[in-house]
Amino acid sequence: MSGDESGNFVSLIGLFLTLVSLLGTFVYIRLGDWYRETRALEIKWELNKAGDDPEQKAARRACRYEIEQVVSLATLWNSLGVTLFILFITILSFSLWRTQTTPSTAGGYILAAGSGFLVLYLVMTTSFLVAGYQKAMRIRKEIDEEFPLKKKETQPGKHVAGGKV
Repeated sequence: MSGDESGNFVSLIGLFLTLVSLLGTFVYIRLGDWYRETRALEIKWELNKAGDDPEQKAARRACRYEIEQVVSLATLWNSLGVTLFILFITILSFSLWRTQTTPSTAGGYILAAGSGFLVLYLVMTTSFLVAGYQKAMRIRKEIDEEFPLKKKETQPGKHVAGGKV
């Protein structure tokens, strides 16, 4: 590979790594905020799940609405999309690196840093998602027991699953 091609190669990998870092930062900011929202909702629910004063009832009602936002799959899909993009860019970068005709002394460092980044990224993303969704589903179950969503009433004489109303 000529000096010109080598410079283009380094620039291209630099661009890929910049994209990965921007997306990685975005997902961690979003995942961190989402996890904090889940934790705040858990605390709000724990503090207000018992008691009959109007403020506590209003707080429980607010938890009923907030839990639906927290358990939506938007965070999961967002994280999955970013993770797939990061994996794609990483594989592409390693493929480009392997096409170099002259061996580079930095190759081992690139491999170690890239592998370390991927492992750390995947462990942290998975940890946030699993812990957050477990917490959110537990809270949702408690809220559903306390404040079940009302089902739409059917008109008399209409058939529903299980028989006639």
